Amino acid sequence: MFITLGISHDVHYICPCGLTLRTQIGKINMKNWTCRTCEKPVTVFMRAPGGNTYTVERRFAEDVLENDHVVFRCGVGLSSGDVSKSHQYGAKASNWYLYILGHNGGTMGARDYVNVEVNTFVQVVTAGAGQPQP
Repeated sequence: MFITLGISHDVHYICPCGLTLRTQIGKINMKNWTCRTCEKPVTVFMRAPGGNTYTVERRFAEDVLENDHVVFRCGVGLSSGDVSKSHQYGAKASNWYLYILGHNGGTMGARDYVNVEVNTFVQVVTAGAGQPQP
């Protein structure tokens, strides 16, 4: 499991300035994943080999919170999961630990980026919802 990925799965990027194609990666500050023009975070659209798509923001590991849903490399494809632990690792503030439910944990640099899924939609169906009440 590799929590920090390269850009090989990226399809395109969007910021308030508009669409940026993967071939125009120079318009993006890859140190903090913001637009060089408006300096706002970019949204990254990714596609896995099996066709699954993900919409993510790239955040520093130290900015990933418990219950964030992250996308990571698993084998040759991509997978995703909820973060259940996110904290400094050891005595150095430059080391960070993330644990992903159903997978495992890993240490990385606190300023390494992590793909945090955005615009996710979960529909909860409750028994009897929408049914007339007597």
